Amino acid sequence: MTYFTEVSDYKTYANENADFHFSYNANSGGGQSFLGGMFADENGTITSPTILDGFVGVFKYVFKDPNGQERSIILDDVKGKYEIKPRGIGSTSMKLGVGTKLESPSKLISALFMLPPTCAIKNPNNLDVSILSSNNYWLQSMWLKCVIHNTSKQVELIPIDFVYCGGNSKERQGNDRFFELDAQKRLVDIISLSQNAERLPNDLSQCIDFFSKIYLGKTSFDYNTCIKTTNKIMVLLAKNYPDKYAGIEDPLPFLTSLTNSTNQDKQYKHSIVNNSIPDTFRPLLTAIRTKPFILLAGISGTGKSRIVRKLAQASVSEDLQKMYDPKSVECGFNRWQLHKPANFELIQVKPNWHNSLEVVGYKSNIGGAHYEFTPFVEFVARAWKHPETPFFLCLDEMNLAPVEQYFAEFLSAIESRSIENNEYETDPIIKPFESFDADNDTLSDRMIAHLLGKLDTQEKSNLADRFRTKGLTLPQNLIILGTVNMDETTFSFSRKVLDRAMSIVMDDVDYESYFNGSSENNVPEMDEGIKQLIINRHINGLEADGNDADTVKNYLTSINAILDKTPFKLGYRAANEALLYVSAAHSINSESSTKDALDEFTLMKILSRIEGDKRSIDNLLENLKDVINSTDYPKSYEVLDSMSKTLNSKQFVSYWTK
Repeated sequence: MTYFTEVSDYKTYANENADFHFSYNANSGGGQSFLGGMFADENGTITSPTILDGFVGVFKYVFKDPNGQERSIILDDVKGKYEIKPRGIGSTSMKLGVGTKLESPSKLISALFMLPPTCAIKNPNNLDVSILSSNNYWLQSMWLKCVIHNTSKQVELIPIDFVYCGGNSKERQGNDRFFELDAQKRLVDIISLSQNAERLPNDLSQCIDFFSKIYLGKTSFDYNTCIKTTNKIMVLLAKNYPDKYAGIEDPLPFLTSLTNSTNQDKQYKHSIVNNSIPDTFRPLLTAIRTKPFILLAGISGTGKSRIVRKLAQASVSEDLQKMYDPKSVECGFNRWQLHKPANFELIQVKPNWHNSLEVVGYKSNIGGAHYEFTPFVEFVARAWKHPETPFFLCLDEMNLAPVEQYFAEFLSAIESRSIENNEYETDPIIKPFESFDADNDTLSDRMIAHLLGKLDTQEKSNLADRFRTKGLTLPQNLIILGTVNMDETTFSFSRKVLDRAMSIVMDDVDYESYFNGSSENNVPEMDEGIKQLIINRHINGLEADGNDADTVKNYLTSINAILDKTPFKLGYRAANEALLYVSAAHSINSESSTKDALDEFTLMKILSRIEGDKRSIDNLLENLKDVINSTDYPKSYEVLDSMSKTLNSKQFVSYWTK
């Protein structure tokens, strides 16, 4: 399937429905777009484009949606507002100045249509790939209608057609060829694809939905986000379907073919899951995919902090390690011998942490205005710079101090996660950097320089803009794991903290594995599929594929009937995370059952919240056994039975000290 049809010459596309002609010159310095011909002004008088001198031109595309309703998309992005000036003295042709701050109309319009970024390459390095593989398209020509708004000095340029040019390399090899884009069909197909999103993996369906919302007028066109989203689609397809998608061609035909495959979902999951993952490691990986905040509890010396380091070792790349610690790879790259992988940070919690200054830092005026940064903040900023790699931060002995006090900003931000314009967003843990600026003092610039260094790439410049205007938010690839020793020397966790985390108890001690050395290898090396699996997490459980919603609803309803009128009753957050956990369990192991997943979830999120004396708990634990039975939920039943016996013998019980 292709959306391009070869034509003999783009100049033949003049017709009575168009006002004048657009052509793009990619070789004129910063780039210029030329408008030539005659068109009718607002009074219907045929006139020259010279009357547009001083106007600002924006492109607008008009099409019919799948229901036949006419819709329009205005590309009035800040990178697509073009000042119109005469091409030269006495010329009746006009030009759109592109310059350095704007993008060429070729890039702007190709971004709208979810076309590969290679569509902005007029003369590629080589012609090894067919022109219909998008290696060298260039929007060369459009016939346009024109709508003038005298009051705002703005003109809407409405394309009638789109003709792409290609076939000529930088060495002038090959011949120019011209292809007309069926834009109407392309937009309708993307909208239809979005309406069948349940047939696509969630991360891909979110990307398609982003474009569909633009076409249907639910969100505004944003050039940068469109480019990022198209890139994300192509990267995901290339990683997860390497045998079927080459990584450079138009992604839409392949996406359409996926929705037509009844076995698509199973194929996708098997392409990203490493079936060699040990069963002992699967619950941890499932919990991470559910939520990037994990509590690892248990007796001292069971390897809680070590496993966090092993996760980082399993996922760090040689290039990343070399960038931050070149000495560690001087004798070769051995991930398992790295003491400190570049995507790992260990922070030891101190008993005197009773506010968040030790975590998020603070502004100080001692010795001149500056910001006191912390290892936590610096590590979060590093994670932002490498979004394709999981970053693991270990808070060691997390409950030596009250978590609600020193970790307040994080606890708030972790619950604010959302997808906005296809971007992962949270509330900031440090407010917008520009808010720290004072008269004649741009502290924000120094803060950005400290965290990002020289802004020598577009990615760093984009991050600088984000930090300046949005503050330091949590990146999607950041995973926080806190180690916990529950004894008389530590603080107990409040339900506020437990509700925001996934809790895993690591009390098992396997001396047989330890003495034969196999316990050190319980974390497998992560391929790109697993990395993306734990980075690109669902946020809304109802939208997660494979969530078995009916089973989850019935189970939680039965649990809540027993927990009703107790402080342990489950809310909507628990329901959302149960759906996410079940979905994650299925995506990591297609043979996993929903009941097995709910068994693990019950330990992590339901029983972990229960503590009290005999008078306050009464028969609650025994009543829970009616739902959490030994047949369907053996792991939870065993713990529940142990808690019940402890309550009867000691008159008090807690999941953490059972």
